[in-house]
Amino acid sequence: QKATLDKLSSDYAGELDTLGVRVDKLENQVFKDTTFLYDFRASAMPSYDNIFKDSEHDHDDSTGFRFRVNSYTKITPRVWLYGQLETHMSMNGKSFTGLNATDADDGEFKLNRFFTTYHWGDVKDHYVFNKGPTDDNIIIGRFPMRMGVTGYTYDGEFTGIGVQFGDYFKGGALRIATGRANNINYDYTGPMMHGVAGMKAAAAQLAGTLAKPQLMTQAGMSAAQADALSKVIAGSINRTTNMNDLGKNITTDVSTALKSTGLSDPIATGTASQIASTLVSQFQTSERLQTLANGLDWSNGRYYPMSNVHMPWGEDEDVPATFISYKFVAPKQYEFHLYGAKVNGPVDPIVKAWGGALSYNINDHLSIHGEYLKNMRRLPLNNEKPHSFNFGITFGDVDILKPHSYAFTLDHVYSQAGTYFGGSSS
Repeated sequence: QKATLDKLSSDYAGELDTLGVRVDKLENQVFKDTTFLYDFRASAMPSYDNIFKDSEHDHDDSTGFRFRVNSYTKITPRVWLYGQLETHMSMNGKSFTGLNATDADDGEFKLNRFFTTYHWGDVKDHYVFNKGPTDDNIIIGRFPMRMGVTGYTYDGEFTGIGVQFGDYFKGGALRIATGRANNINYDYTGPMMHGVAGMKAAAAQLAGTLAKPQLMTQAGMSAAQADALSKVIAGSINRTTNMNDLGKNITTDVSTALKSTGLSDPIATGTASQIASTLVSQFQTSERLQTLANGLDWSNGRYYPMSNVHMPWGEDEDVPATFISYKFVAPKQYEFHLYGAKVNGPVDPIVKAWGGALSYNINDHLSIHGEYLKNMRRLPLNNEKPHSFNFGITFGDVDILKPHSYAFTLDHVYSQAGTYFGGSSS
């Protein structure tokens, strides 16, 4: 067999050489205008519950890796195609914080970015790392979007269409995009869009508690009797599926409970009716109960902070948005950002924000930066127009294209509920 193989390889040496050349030529042709960039990141991140005074509770530390394959393809000198495959791998069995991913996504590759650009400016002979034009582009697809210098407010993907005037890395650049923000922080927007489950039960318990003093004074009950009847009232509210039936349900249940204690029918019914009338009035006048009642869907028991936003689970959670930013960059000196974002469609009441950022290089190694953002929507979570700011200092200049580059950054971040939009894992 070896002798036969040696003879065949000798007889067909020319054809085999030609085939090898043809395969090499095909490979070179396919990837001739494509540059690949791979990056691998290890991270460890603790997360906390709401922090007020001394109530810090560390939980669900996430430790793991992220691996990306980035591609940059020149279709023509003016048209470029970009892609990014990404996967996250947990090392301690806990989901990554801030990624809006489930445990099922662990280790799965996903197409994180895929977009094309058309460049109408001057065509250059060479671009940094063959990554394509950085100025005067029309962008279509799923592309990266960052707000400000650090991206603490939003640093993620955006699906839609955008246009950029000017160079992203030097001088002035204006960028406008409309489409859908893909890395929104669902811990915040989820309850806004889909409501909060179990809130009718919470409202019922609150109303029952508020009724106890009334029961003790109006009906002359003992504390134990009032406590028992307040639970009956809570049950009446919890089983109500229409606000108009609230008074009738309370009257029926309270009357039955009172009659079981030996009260006559007329007295029990009259007392129950009076209690029901007072409680319904409280739902209409008590600030706490009124807030709950106004956003409560009595049929499913969910509370909707934005009364006109009722999205069922399973609908696309990517938020329709319009984004505009202007920045001016003096390389190695300073950069200034001014930007705004407005949410569109059914979740319009959530975000209408503007912000500014400044970074200044003290010398070749040391720089300082600061940002401020204001959401002009008054949000029911805190009944205010929230804002956030951060300031910090950086030593070094990290660049994935520069071997052995590094940076150390220290930041103070203050963020009220309703100003962190997601994407950034900081």
